[in-house]
Amino acid sequence: MWRSFRLPTTVLLGTATTMAVLATPATGAPEPPVEWDKPSGTSVSFVVVDRQTGQVRAEHAAHTQYRSASLVKLLIALDYVESRGPDAPIPPGDRALLESMLRSSDDDAASELWVRGGWETIVQRMADRLELTDTEPPADRRVWGYTATSAADVARIYEYLLDKADPSVSDVILGNLRMATRCAADGRDQYFGIPTAVDEPWAVKQGWSGYEEVVPGEECHERIDRGTAPEEIPTLRDAAIRAQADRGPDIDLTRRAMHTSGTIGADHNMIMVLLSLHPEGTPYQTSAQQVTAIVRALYLAVKVAPPDPVRRWPDVESR
Repeated sequence: MWRSFRLPTTVLLGTATTMAVLATPATGAPEPPVEWDKPSGTSVSFVVVDRQTGQVRAEHAAHTQYRSASLVKLLIALDYVESRGPDAPIPPGDRALLESMLRSSDDDAASELWVRGGWETIVQRMADRLELTDTEPPADRRVWGYTATSAADVARIYEYLLDKADPSVSDVILGNLRMATRCAADGRDQYFGIPTAVDEPWAVKQGWSGYEEVVPGEECHERIDRGTAPEEIPTLRDAAIRAQADRGPDIDLTRRAMHTSGTIGADHNMIMVLLSLHPEGTPYQTSAQQVTAIVRALYLAVKVAPPDPVRRWPDVESR
């Protein structure tokens, strides 16, 4: 059974507005706590896996379902590459779509591959193949960002890429995640969470949903003039919300979502996934700062804490 939080030799301090991770190093003298603001109405789930030892170093609400936002692009890419076979060449046009989708979170590229791959059947196939227990297709097939998933399932996607997928498949996906651009296709700065909080090489896929459009003149200078997530189209969003209410999965589509996920280290030594929801009206930059602070606290605590010989991944029970 997964416990609500697990980080050996650390204390998780929490109040209604502030949370701190306090790490105790080998000397026995506690380090100053690393704090992050947690406003009322914010929800956070995370999983941190040490791949060298197979241990779950930290986790909280790991099986709580969230809308995936752009994290479903991992499944879209994996389904596309594996469906062709490990030795099949990827046409230049499709390679460009994969690169833009994975590096810059290009929504138009995702929508094209989503439709070509069979819409919600992509999620169904991948959930079965990877044994994802919390991942479900969106009720409205047109809105891929409303796929339901959990921190535990996203961590298992990375575990599959690193340990089970054909190396050629992993190279395509993780290779592109290594080259994630600072500026997303929609003009947002996507270097929140892992890219800013850790001091090691990383490979990341980020996600966000429900934020207002970027104000003209405030875009990243590398903006690609394309990319609209289906849930940003009012008629599609309203229809998808109604469908979700009628047929599920039961996920929060009201609050703003911001997720950071990926591997840390030159040899992908750590998997970290953090999913979060923020109250309506929360500015994008505020959410980004909060997510980065949480990731930094987790990263520092895990780096200081000695390994736990008990918890194992992926053999730990998933429920």
